[in-house]
Amino acid sequence: MLIIPLALTMVALLRLLSQTHHAVCSAPIGGRPVPADFVGNRVFVRWAAPGFPSLRLYTDTGGGPLSLFPEAVERLSLPVDTLNWTKGAEHGTQLRVRIPRALNEALVPPVPSALTIGLRTKPTDSTTVLLLVEYGGSPPEDESGYEWDGRLGSDWFANRVWTIDYPNRRLYFDGTKSVAPTDPSCWVPLGFKTDSIGHRTNSFPRITARIDGEDIQFLVDTGARIELTDSAWRTVGSNEPRHRGTSFITTQRFEQWHKKHPEWLVVPDAEKPGGAAMMRVPTIEVGGRQIGPVWFTERPDRNFRDFMSQYMDQPIEGALGGSAWRYITLVLDYPGAKAALLTSP
Repeated sequence: MLIIPLALTMVALLRLLSQTHHAVCSAPIGGRPVPADFVGNRVFVRWAAPGFPSLRLYTDTGGGPLSLFPEAVERLSLPVDTLNWTKGAEHGTQLRVRIPRALNEALVPPVPSALTIGLRTKPTDSTTVLLLVEYGGSPPEDESGYEWDGRLGSDWFANRVWTIDYPNRRLYFDGTKSVAPTDPSCWVPLGFKTDSIGHRTNSFPRITARIDGEDIQFLVDTGARIELTDSAWRTVGSNEPRHRGTSFITTQRFEQWHKKHPEWLVVPDAEKPGGAAMMRVPTIEVGGRQIGPVWFTERPDRNFRDFMSQYMDQPIEGALGGSAWRYITLVLDYPGAKAALLTSP
């Protein structure tokens, strides 16, 4: 007779603990709103200043440079510096764009002034020289009627605190102060590569996700994206844009998951172009928080194990993008080297 009440008591207690932790890891959103569009779980910042055509820039925590496409540079009538570079036996040129100070200050937040270091010409009172690198080609195709003009990479996110509210499609910037809850249980460590004296060599954040009982290291990559083929679009979900945020995983890991879990949905020939496959992982765990399902796009092992891992503090197996973060409000505290996964208000 005592077993049933005891079981009910334990269930109630577990529910209470779960609800308490859930409530702690939600917080009122603070910081300065950043004008942005959320399209297919990707974040595009709107950049407008009086007297200038408006711009739309793709945010990419997993990409390095801040850049504009040639069409945008021409539309803005911006002067360009051509700089020569040498790295070992390799030589090349790099195009950097001179941005009027008024235009930069209209971006929320502006490109950091530290990024002017090393340029051939110095800023003047009316202009600032920025590391906005011209792309060599045209902007990538996107949804019909939606064009973008450049990219805000990791240099823009560096040393700042951001709140990306995916469900409510809002982006906030709060300088170098955390806007997330202070409860330590809500924070997840971020790893950054450093030099011998502890200075960061870049601002690519690494995060740990637990998938199928194993801890796996990932790049936090708001810029991870895919264009779906017609067949994949119908399978994955045509209620969302064909161009959308995704997450990446190495081929070897992809095949391991598929062998162990044949019930996990795989969509072959999913990506256009290239034909990479996608897999629907039912759930992943980040910092004790269960999120999912998450779509992963297959990538060659060398993309992450060889190339991207050299820029990380630990070897990584892939990248977590909008297909994972879409469920939560993600706080990225670069100065504090930590992230929080919050329930959206």
